[in-house]
Amino acid sequence: IKDQIREFSGRLMQAQESAASQFAQAEEAKDQIRHIESADTYAFNEALDSYADLGISAMRQTEKTKKEGRYVKPIAIAMENLFPEQYGAHPEELIKLVKGSRRTMEKKLMQLGVSSEEATKKAKDHITSTFDTGHLNTWRKYWDADPKKTIEQNDKDFDKWSLDMVRKMVKEGVVGHVHLDDNYGYHDDHLAPGEGNTPIREMVKILKEEGYKGEILEKAEKVLKE
Repeated sequence: IKDQIREFSGRLMQAQESAASQFAQAEEAKDQIRHIESADTYAFNEALDSYADLGISAMRQTEKTKKEGRYVKPIAIAMENLFPEQYGAHPEELIKLVKGSRRTMEKKLMQLGVSSEEATKKAKDHITSTFDTGHLNTWRKYWDADPKKTIEQNDKDFDKWSLDMVRKMVKEGVVGHVHLDDNYGYHDDHLAPGEGNTPIREMVKILKEEGYKGEILEKAEKVLKE
């Protein structure tokens, strides 16, 4: 009986040591999980940090022009909606980038002693975006067309989506500059407004309706009059 007790005691100690080791490994894994982030999240946060630093640099350059008597308007960085294959080209992504960069800049300024209200204003003044009408239209080639509809009907559906996105970008307050150019939805042809199928006239009207007061090409006024 004593031999069996010693044997069982030994097994029990081994089991306890094994369990303790496993618990330690589990806690270590939990700690790693808390600090691990995906490559996408890491890259996005790094982008926000970089844009925030650029915004602060633009702010300081603006202050310098004021001191030198050369001030005209705030200097700002303006992320552009480029091509569908690149992150930030989609309106939703562009909104996230601009607003996220502004929040990061606000935090950095507040750490420097700037008030919350002033930090918010400066971030909005110095971090914005450039909306390119032709670049938005190139999403047309990736539009998930309804096979039950005609080509014309699907084109109208895409136009509605693109106009809704324009309105959303303006309402979110992220548009600070506008490039007016046209294409047929497949290549960035840089045609003059009206030479392609981008609904530029409607886009400009939405910009005006939503109170956009930033820079816009003179051709926009011509489009409106037509």
